[in-house]
Amino acid sequence: MKIIYRLYIIFLVSFLVLVTNPDSDVFAGTRAVLDHFKTANVYPHCAIVKKFDRSRILKLMTRDRDYTKEIELIVFNDKKQVLRFNVGLKNDLICYNYGLAFELHEFDEYGYLENLYYYDAKGMPFGDGSVDDVARREFVISDYKWIDRKFRMIEGARPRIELPERASHVTMVLYDSAGIIIDEEPVSSVDYWHWCKMNNNSLKTPSF
Repeated sequence: MKIIYRLYIIFLVSFLVLVTNPDSDVFAGTRAVLDHFKTANVYPHCAIVKKFDRSRILKLMTRDRDYTKEIELIVFNDKKQVLRFNVGLKNDLICYNYGLAFELHEFDEYGYLENLYYYDAKGMPFGDGSVDDVARREFVISDYKWIDRKFRMIEGARPRIELPERASHVTMVLYDSAGIIIDEEPVSSVDYWHWCKMNNNSLKTPSF
Protein backbone atom coordinates (compact mmCIF):
# COMPACT_ATOMS: atom_id res chain seq x y z
CA MET A 1 0.00 0.00 0.00
CA LYS A 2 2.83 2.34 0.88
CA ILE A 3 4.53 1.70 -2.47
CA ILE A 4 1.31 2.39 -4.38
CA TYR A 5 0.79 5.62 -2.46
CA ARG A 6 4.34 6.78 -3.17
CA LEU A 7 3.97 5.96 -6.87
CA TYR A 8 0.76 7.96 -6.93
CA ILE A 9 2.49 10.92 -5.28
CA ILE A 10 5.33 10.70 -7.82
CA PHE A 11 2.77 10.67 -10.64
CA LEU A 12 1.14 13.81 -9.26
CA VAL A 13 4.43 15.60 -8.77
CA SER A 14 5.29 14.91 -12.41
CA PHE A 15 2.70 17.56 -13.27
CA LEU A 16 4.66 20.19 -11.38
CA VAL A 17 7.70 22.17 -12.43
CA LEU A 18 9.63 22.07 -9.22
CA VAL A 19 11.43 25.23 -8.25
CA THR A 20 13.70 25.75 -5.28
CA ASN A 21 13.21 29.52 -4.91
CA PRO A 22 10.00 30.28 -3.03
CA ASP A 23 9.94 33.90 -4.25
CA SER A 24 9.77 32.91 -7.89
CA ASP A 25 6.77 34.14 -9.85
CA VAL A 26 6.82 30.95 -11.89
CA PHE A 27 4.68 28.73 -9.70
CA ALA A 28 3.71 25.37 -11.14
CA GLY A 29 0.20 24.10 -10.58
CA THR A 30 -2.33 22.16 -12.62
CA ARG A 31 -6.06 21.66 -12.24
CA ALA A 32 -5.53 17.93 -11.78
CA VAL A 33 -3.10 18.44 -8.91
CA LEU A 34 -5.28 21.05 -7.19
CA ASP A 35 -8.38 18.85 -7.58
CA HIS A 36 -6.54 15.95 -5.96
CA PHE A 37 -5.31 18.37 -3.32
CA LYS A 38 -8.93 19.05 -2.33
CA THR A 39 -10.42 15.58 -2.76
CA ALA A 40 -7.60 13.91 -0.84
CA ASN A 41 -8.63 15.86 2.28
CA VAL A 42 -5.38 17.79 2.37
CA TYR A 43 -6.93 21.15 1.55
CA PRO A 44 -8.93 21.24 4.81
CA HIS A 45 -5.67 21.02 6.74
CA CYS A 46 -4.69 24.41 5.30
CA ALA A 47 -7.97 25.86 6.55
CA ILE A 48 -6.82 25.22 10.11
CA VAL A 49 -4.23 28.00 9.83
CA LYS A 50 -6.41 31.09 9.42
CA LYS A 51 -3.48 33.34 8.54
CA PHE A 52 -2.76 31.28 5.41
CA ASP A 53 -4.64 32.70 2.40
CA ARG A 54 -6.38 29.85 0.56
CA SER A 55 -8.09 32.00 -2.09
CA ARG A 56 -5.51 31.06 -4.71
CA ILE A 57 -3.21 28.13 -4.11
CA LEU A 58 -0.62 28.01 -6.85
CA LYS A 59 1.60 25.07 -6.09
CA LEU A 60 1.83 21.89 -4.04
CA MET A 61 5.14 20.16 -3.45
CA THR A 62 5.62 16.86 -1.65
CA ARG A 63 8.67 15.40 0.01
CA ASP A 64 9.06 12.00 1.67
CA ARG A 65 10.48 12.01 5.16
CA ASP A 66 13.27 9.46 5.48
CA TYR A 67 12.56 6.30 7.45
CA THR A 68 8.95 7.27 8.17
CA LYS A 69 5.52 6.76 6.66
CA GLU A 70 5.02 10.51 6.48
CA ILE A 71 4.86 12.91 3.55
CA GLU A 72 5.80 16.57 3.95
CA LEU A 73 3.47 18.92 2.07
CA ILE A 74 4.67 22.38 1.02
CA VAL A 75 1.83 24.62 -0.18
CA PHE A 76 2.39 27.92 -2.01
CA ASN A 77 -0.16 30.69 -2.56
CA ASP A 78 -0.07 33.96 -4.51
CA LYS A 79 0.46 36.04 -1.35
CA LYS A 80 4.08 34.91 -0.93
CA GLN A 81 3.05 32.51 1.83
CA VAL A 82 4.25 28.92 2.16
CA LEU A 83 2.62 26.44 4.54
CA ARG A 84 4.43 23.26 5.56
CA PHE A 85 3.02 20.26 7.41
CA ASN A 86 3.17 16.47 7.44
CA VAL A 87 0.48 13.92 6.61
CA GLY A 88 0.31 10.16 6.95
CA LEU A 89 -0.57 7.57 4.33
CA LYS A 90 -4.27 8.31 4.83
CA ASN A 91 -3.74 12.08 4.57
CA ASP A 92 -4.13 12.42 8.32
CA LEU A 93 -2.32 15.36 9.90
CA ILE A 94 0.88 14.32 11.67
CA CYS A 95 2.18 16.38 14.59
CA TYR A 96 5.62 16.31 16.10
CA ASN A 97 5.91 14.71 19.53
CA TYR A 98 5.94 18.10 21.23
CA GLY A 99 2.79 19.38 19.45
CA LEU A 100 4.02 21.44 16.50
CA ALA A 101 1.90 20.83 13.39
CA PHE A 102 2.33 23.74 10.94
CA GLU A 103 5.04 26.14 9.79
CA LEU A 104 3.91 29.26 7.93
CA HIS A 105 6.56 31.18 6.00
CA GLU A 106 5.91 34.71 4.76
CA PHE A 107 8.21 36.25 2.15
CA ASP A 108 8.51 39.81 0.87
CA GLU A 109 8.29 40.81 -2.79
CA TYR A 110 12.01 40.09 -3.26
CA GLY A 111 11.84 36.60 -1.82
CA TYR A 112 13.37 37.37 1.57
CA LEU A 113 11.81 35.63 4.55
CA GLU A 114 9.98 38.12 6.78
CA ASN A 115 8.13 35.90 9.25
CA LEU A 116 8.01 32.27 10.33
CA TYR A 117 4.98 31.25 12.38
CA TYR A 118 4.44 28.00 14.29
CA TYR A 119 0.99 26.50 14.92
CA ASP A 120 -0.43 23.48 16.68
CA ALA A 121 -2.98 21.03 15.22
CA LYS A 122 -5.83 23.41 16.10
CA GLY A 123 -4.23 26.38 14.34
CA MET A 124 -3.28 28.14 17.56
CA PRO A 125 0.12 29.88 17.90
CA PHE A 126 2.49 27.22 19.11
CA GLY A 127 5.33 27.66 21.51
CA ASP A 128 6.73 24.97 23.78
CA GLY A 129 6.58 26.69 27.15
CA SER A 130 8.83 24.07 28.71
CA VAL A 131 11.62 25.07 26.31
CA ASP A 132 11.51 28.61 24.94
CA ASP A 133 7.92 29.27 23.79
CA VAL A 134 8.98 30.64 20.39
CA ALA A 135 5.82 30.93 18.28
CA ARG A 136 7.08 33.40 15.69
CA ARG A 137 10.38 34.49 14.19
CA GLU A 138 10.56 37.90 12.53
CA PHE A 139 13.54 38.67 10.30
CA VAL A 140 14.61 42.32 10.04
CA ILE A 141 17.09 43.26 7.31
CA SER A 142 19.06 46.47 7.84
CA ASP A 143 20.93 46.44 4.50
CA TYR A 144 19.22 44.81 1.50
CA LYS A 145 22.11 45.49 -0.89
CA TRP A 146 24.53 43.79 1.47
CA ILE A 147 22.37 40.69 1.96
CA ASP A 148 21.69 40.46 -1.78
CA ARG A 149 25.43 40.53 -2.47
CA LYS A 150 26.09 37.93 0.21
CA PHE A 151 23.37 35.65 -1.16
CA ARG A 152 24.97 35.73 -4.61
CA MET A 153 28.30 34.76 -3.04
CA ILE A 154 26.70 31.93 -1.05
CA GLU A 155 24.85 30.52 -4.05
CA GLY A 156 28.06 30.59 -6.08
CA ALA A 157 30.04 28.67 -3.45
CA ARG A 158 30.40 24.87 -3.59
CA PRO A 159 29.93 23.68 -0.94
CA ARG A 160 28.11 26.42 0.90
CA ILE A 161 30.48 27.79 3.50
CA GLU A 162 30.23 30.19 6.43
CA LEU A 163 31.63 33.44 5.06
CA PRO A 164 33.64 35.67 7.46
CA GLU A 165 31.46 38.49 8.78
CA ARG A 166 32.26 41.30 11.20
CA ALA A 167 28.61 42.02 11.87
CA SER A 168 25.16 40.83 10.96
CA HIS A 169 22.75 42.84 8.83
CA VAL A 170 19.86 40.53 9.72
CA THR A 171 18.21 40.39 13.13
CA MET A 172 15.86 37.63 14.21
CA VAL A 173 13.18 38.79 16.66
CA LEU A 174 11.55 36.01 18.68
CA TYR A 175 7.94 36.19 19.90
CA ASP A 176 6.14 33.89 22.31
CA SER A 177 2.65 32.46 21.81
CA ALA A 178 1.16 35.61 23.38
CA GLY A 179 2.87 37.82 20.80
CA ILE A 180 5.38 39.26 23.26
CA ILE A 181 9.02 39.77 22.21
CA ILE A 182 11.22 37.45 24.22
CA ASP A 183 14.59 37.84 22.50
CA GLU A 184 16.53 39.29 19.58
CA GLU A 185 19.61 37.76 18.03
CA PRO A 186 21.84 38.35 14.99
CA VAL A 187 21.66 35.93 12.08
CA SER A 188 24.56 35.18 9.76
CA SER A 189 24.06 35.53 6.01
CA VAL A 190 24.46 31.76 5.51
CA ASP A 191 21.90 30.94 8.18
CA TYR A 192 19.47 33.50 6.80
CA TRP A 193 19.97 31.98 3.35
CA HIS A 194 18.98 28.59 4.82
CA TRP A 195 15.96 30.14 6.55
CA CYS A 196 14.86 31.63 3.22
CA LYS A 197 15.26 28.23 1.54
CA MET A 198 13.31 26.60 4.39
CA ASN A 199 16.34 24.41 5.05
CA ASN A 200 16.28 24.66 8.84
CA ASN A 201 18.36 21.52 9.42
CA SER A 202 21.48 23.23 8.04
CA LEU A 203 21.49 26.10 10.54
CA LYS A 204 24.68 26.69 12.48
CA THR A 205 25.86 28.86 15.37
CA PRO A 206 26.58 32.46 14.21
CA SER A 207 30.25 33.29 13.71
CA PHE A 208 30.02 36.66 15.51
